[in-house]
Amino acid sequence: MSCLPKIGEIKIIRGQALDINITVPQGVDLASATVTFGIADSATSPYTTTLPTTKTGNGKVITAQLSGADSALLNRAKHYYSCWLEISGDPTPVARGFFKIENDSRNR
Repeated sequence: MSCLPKIGEIKIIRGQALDINITVPQGVDLASATVTFGIADSATSPYTTTLPTTKTGNGKVITAQLSGADSALLNRAKHYYSCWLEISGDPTPVARGFFKIENDSRNR
């Protein structure tokens, strides 16, 4: 399977809960896919956490759920994320980028 990775920056406030929606390319069948969405300190570091995911929109959208508790633990200004599909043993990245984490007056 060949999917072009999507690169993006997601800005969040530390402690914010967020659903992250990823639309997969045409022709990709999510029904039999294993999805992994992980967060790491950098693109070369192992995941420090993985997020629960669901498949919606007739199998065309992956939603990763970042809880407020998980986002509160993101202790750096930037964290790398990536989302991978595995179908028939073929792992393919479908999204990657960075979370830009900011404090607000509630959590300074």
